[in-house]
Amino acid sequence: QAPAKSSAAMKWVAAVSFVILLSFAESRLLNKRDHNGHDHDHQGHGHGHDHDHEGHDPHEHRKTVGDVFKVLGEDRFKALAMIMVSQYLQKCPYEEQVQRVKAITEVGQVCSQGARRADCAHPAITVVLDELCKTPENAEKYPAHAQCCAKSGPDRNICFVEHKLTDPDAIPPHESPKPEAACHSYTADRANFLGGYIYEVARRFPMMYAPAILSVTDRKSTR
Repeated sequence: QAPAKSSAAMKWVAAVSFVILLSFAESRLLNKRDHNGHDHDHQGHGHGHDHDHEGHDPHEHRKTVGDVFKVLGEDRFKALAMIMVSQYLQKCPYEEQVQRVKAITEVGQVCSQGARRADCAHPAITVVLDELCKTPENAEKYPAHAQCCAKSGPDRNICFVEHKLTDPDAIPPHESPKPEAACHSYTADRANFLGGYIYEVARRFPMMYAPAILSVTDRKSTR
């Protein structure tokens, strides 16, 4: 079993590395288009909806957080949450994002089980933004955080999107671990390994469509 597991890990490391490299050119194009004000339709942020990210369906943003959890399942819901928090607060360390994902996932899970609470009526993006706004952020790292959190409804989401760091040099280059170390990390803690890579990709490519990053998870689960 060990050689098979090692082979699967190597394939996954190669797949993730390929996605990172392939996405770089696309992301630079998307970021440039966003600066020119032409990419809001692609991302679903330009027409006053508190959206996008919840899935492939163009109407997915209308689903409540519990509905999204039931559709995606826990693992993919966590991956989606990691993408979203990492694309909005790009300078936060991975450990902080893990705690945010945990809190968001807890809401999605209890709401999917029929809990009656106010946030269960909210779409996933609203729950994510509520979590991002719970704690004041460093004004030097996120000068617009307080301004965005003071807004409500679609305006809050639009504000966060407009202040994403789309300059390719905004986040330091990712130092990929050596294949042997990556394989060890994969076999030792598969979920944490995947979460870490999703975090690294999402925060460097903040305008990338979430399902494109979620496809990395699909590649992993089929190898």
